[in-house]
Amino acid sequence: MFVEVSREDLWALALSTLAGLSTSVGGILAVLQRPDDARLAMLLGIAIGVMASLSVLEMFLHNAMQHGFLGVTVSVVLGAAAFFFANPYFPEFDVSSIHGVEQISDDGSR
Repeated sequence: MFVEVSREDLWALALSTLAGLSTSVGGILAVLQRPDDARLAMLLGIAIGVMASLSVLEMFLHNAMQHGFLGVTVSVVLGAAAFFFANPYFPEFDVSSIHGVEQISDDGSR
């Protein structure tokens, strides 16, 4: 009648729940406080940072325990280096091509 859940599954569920709650808190704050663009960017950055770091950490630790720390670390570093060197060849996204979107400069002015 009951499903047996391993300790690893509970840990993954807890991390996923924490990431989802962080996103929810950021969304609720964005709706209730009507923040300016800078605050909204900060809240979204925090939520994304929490979700991404928890996901990557969970994947890294799981694979490091299964396949060895050195091999996984070398693979991550090689993947990051490949992205770093390939990134200049990727096209940049042009916001001005989207109808109705204003161009915002680096200092936040429109």
